[in-house]
Amino acid sequence: MTGTSFRRARRVRRTGLAVACAALVTLAVVLVRDRGDADTASMWVSVVSAVVSVCAFLVDLVRGADAEEPGPAESPEARRRQAADDLALAVRVQWSAEARGRRLQDPEPLDVHWSRSGPPLADRRAGAAVPAQREGDQRLVRVVEAFRAVRSGRMVVLGAPGAGKSVVAVQFVLGVLEGRQAGEPVPVLFPLADWDPCSATLRDWLADRLAKDYGSLAAPVGGGRTLAQELLDAGLILPVLDGFDEIPRAAHAAALRSLNSELDARLPVLLTCRTAAWADAVLRGGVLTAADVVELRPLDFAAARTYLTRTARHGSAWAPALEAPRPQLVRALRTPLTVTLARAVYEDPSRDPSELNDAGRFPTADHIEEHLLEAFLPAAFSGPGTRWHPQAAQRWLTRLARDLPGSGWSLAWWELPAAMPRALRVVGPAVLALVATAALLVPLAVRGGGVIANWDTKVSAVLNFAGILTGLCFGLAYLLPPTPETPQGPRWLAGTALRTAAAAAVAGVGLGLLAPPLVSSRLGAVLTPRATWYLNGCCFGLTLTMMFAVAGLSRRPGPLSLPWSGSPSGPRTVRALGALVVFAGLAVHGYTGAAVPAVTCVVAGLVLLMAGFGRSGRPTGSYVAPTTALRGFARGLLRGFVACTLIGVFSGAVVGVISGAFAAVRIDSAPKHDPGTEVRGWRLMETADGERAVRSTTPQAVLLVERTALDAPFVVAEGARIHKDSTTGRFEG
Repeated sequence: MTGTSFRRARRVRRTGLAVACAALVTLAVVLVRDRGDADTASMWVSVVSAVVSVCAFLVDLVRGADAEEPGPAESPEARRRQAADDLALAVRVQWSAEARGRRLQDPEPLDVHWSRSGPPLADRRAGAAVPAQREGDQRLVRVVEAFRAVRSGRMVVLGAPGAGKSVVAVQFVLGVLEGRQAGEPVPVLFPLADWDPCSATLRDWLADRLAKDYGSLAAPVGGGRTLAQELLDAGLILPVLDGFDEIPRAAHAAALRSLNSELDARLPVLLTCRTAAWADAVLRGGVLTAADVVELRPLDFAAARTYLTRTARHGSAWAPALEAPRPQLVRALRTPLTVTLARAVYEDPSRDPSELNDAGRFPTADHIEEHLLEAFLPAAFSGPGTRWHPQAAQRWLTRLARDLPGSGWSLAWWELPAAMPRALRVVGPAVLALVATAALLVPLAVRGGGVIANWDTKVSAVLNFAGILTGLCFGLAYLLPPTPETPQGPRWLAGTALRTAAAAAVAGVGLGLLAPPLVSSRLGAVLTPRATWYLNGCCFGLTLTMMFAVAGLSRRPGPLSLPWSGSPSGPRTVRALGALVVFAGLAVHGYTGAAVPAVTCVVAGLVLLMAGFGRSGRPTGSYVAPTTALRGFARGLLRGFVACTLIGVFSGAVVGVISGAFAAVRIDSAPKHDPGTEVRGWRLMETADGERAVRSTTPQAVLLVERTALDAPFVVAEGARIHKDSTTGRFEG
């Protein structure tokens, strides 16, 4: 038996012994407590038997496939080679589909030429010249040959906007994969718009992107490392960094320093950038050392004419337009982007490309480019198989481009809420939070036996929930940090406390103006004015969002992976925990009859079960050991408890001072009545021991009611809006 098998068997034995001991102890305690009551003892024996059966099932569930005899251990090198081969297949499928979508091989790529650039764009120590592209040679392998001729393994591809840099990157990835052998490095394309070199090193960012984009590479391999990091360190990843110019200009120098310090012989790179942006970055941060730099040249007009003529669906539709073109048209067709746009736009037989020679409509090359860009979306969404109307597609894409300016090269699904109106971004989550709150509050108020006060009328309940919604909306708009990256130190917590206190002060003023002062705790336990229901709801919603803010939930949260996503046995453990919680809920209901805790346990257990059976496709980080996670949770819980307590006490003091001041003024200014004065059918009296009392001057019907918060029954007029748990008597007189 191997060491792993022995440890696994030992864990199983210990689990079984623990379950058996717990069952025996429980049985012994019950039998002793009930002093031999046969019925109770039989019932508990059945319960203990069920517990033992369930625990045995859970142990088997946790073991899962691990109970099988393991095969020979896989060496780290074989594991890395297999992971690299699987990654190569995934990358090939991904970028082959992208190439088909861009029609790069329909029928062949454009004939783009390049030339080598020297200082100041390139390092003087760069190696031999990159071979120029041969006339008519458009094979993908030629891009790969040009890269392999660079001895340093570092190549920078420059070009003007629309010159075809991203297309070269895609061609390079597919070309390397075409000739790749098993175990060789895998080219992976990384859009650089997502990299912040001021907060993450190149290797850490590459590993994080690999783990997010290819979920299997997030698997832990020991030592707190992931499979993605292991592949990078083993030299099995060839990064293709597309769009250096999309990094903010202020971070260009830091990005170049990171590239120079972290690239080595085991981590070659191909990088694309706009020429002007690269020149500015080199001026700020220096060259990429030992890298050869090539620049894509403007497209030859003869190549553009040949391409458009060959790809035209309607014979010689382009021939009249290109036979004697205006200089502005020739200038506009100098980039692969405009040629591709022209092809897509004029595939529509109702359009005539000869209109591009109309000097009145298109006096400059810029006017031609703008026309092609405007006409591209209707052309792209009018073909067969499209589910979007061209106008609707243009409207939504315009909205995304306007409202998501910082999304960069890619668009993440969790950034889509930023495109909604601000009011909807606030009200939508607030309504969802209100529904979740109501799902908990309503059962507790109705069935909780005084744990939370029930509403005296339906109108009061509606006002209370309206107040909760108001508090949630304010908190979501002004208390939560804007992004997950917002620093949440003492200064931010102090600002949160001040904002919470300011909002609570408004509620305090409302309480002082609208709610009558109640100077008796017995009155407060049974009587709540309707205005108070609304304002109490505001404070409750404000408190909820304050706790969310202290916990670090931002207004634009990113996707969160399940805490157990990086653990091989994590999902099985969660399934076992979920089943145990469901069983606990059923046991609580069967033994005590308490519906609220039982339903809560069952629902929570079912959620855990579904989460354990689901797949968290792309974990956001590496696996964290349970002990480390628990220590971090304990520290965060202590910090949150202290912060929420201090903020709550401060805000509560503000509300108390303001509402108390209003109450003091109203009480002091109230008219004074002597004993014997009659007010609305009640005569004021004073008892022998000096206590104030009232006596009705007309027949009244009163109820004697009980309230959990009060030690003695309470007398109220029949029909009064009060909180009560039960009515013990009715009296008239």
